[in-house]
Amino acid sequence: MSQDNSLVRSNKLAESLLEVTTLEIKTMVVETIPVESFHPWQIYQEIYQLSPSLLQQQGISNSLSDCYLQLRQQLAVEYSLVTRIRELPGPEELVNSPLFEEKPRFVAKLRQLGINKHILDQNQAIYAQTILELEGNITNRYNQTLLNHPQRDIILSLHSQGVNAATQQWQRIIQLITKILC
Repeated sequence: MSQDNSLVRSNKLAESLLEVTTLEIKTMVVETIPVESFHPWQIYQEIYQLSPSLLQQQGISNSLSDCYLQLRQQLAVEYSLVTRIRELPGPEELVNSPLFEEKPRFVAKLRQLGINKHILDQNQAIYAQTILELEGNITNRYNQTLLNHPQRDIILSLHSQGVNAATQQWQRIIQLITKILC
């Protein structure tokens, strides 16, 4: 029995390690920062209901509609990866599902999709993005509008500070995981 528990813990650790191999920092300027708590089932429901007809009914532009539909497609892919089931179940089928407790990778991806949906909902521009991968790849992206933004230097400085702080935190997490494994 303890061997089964050890295997379960090992699988959960392996799934968690997949999530720390990439660090992504996005910088945007917003009018308010909403105080929201993360509810996986609610995010699932919001993304599940996205459809071309709903988006058209809401007056969402075609280019933005494509972004929303990509979120739903990503949800379907992630669900398929963790369950081996191709079709997304309706949210009501997952109300009492252990999926949200037993699949940390799915929940982490759901959190990321929820953040991206929130960005789309607010129609806020991401001015700077940095992606650091454990393999050593670093990707920096800057929104074209940043080049002429009156507060460009402040935004870039804040992004740089965010990257530095996140990188330090990420290194501490990886060091902790390394200590646990060794």
